[in-house]
Amino acid sequence: MSSFKTSHLVLVGTERGLDNTRRPPDPPDMEQRVSKLEAGMEEIRGTLGRMESLLTRIDERLTRVEGTTDRMDDRLRKVETEIARMDGRLSQVPTIGQTIGVTIGLVGMIMGGLFAILKYGVPTH
Repeated sequence: MSSFKTSHLVLVGTERGLDNTRRPPDPPDMEQRVSKLEAGMEEIRGTLGRMESLLTRIDERLTRVEGTTDRMDDRLRKVETEIARMDGRLSQVPTIGQTIGVTIGLVGMIMGGLFAILKYGVPTH
């Protein structure tokens, strides 16, 4: 035999079909238990209402943050462009070694010219 509970009736499966003539007794504290469940549901509904309000505010904040990150992304692209431009300009600046080499070369040419003037004098025609 199998039984299925529906509402306050117990349907008992028999060989002749379903027999719903027997009804189980209600527990003595049924009203109290139902009242507690209803009170608990009200508390859950209140909590869900507060959570819905919080989620709405969180969603609004996320939307504002999303807008802020878009603006920051635009600014970062501008900074990247500026850094690339500066990098290009800096790559054209001579290195310390090149600067020292050119300076030594110029000093050598000047000293060579002075040496020639001092040794051979000023040419006269």
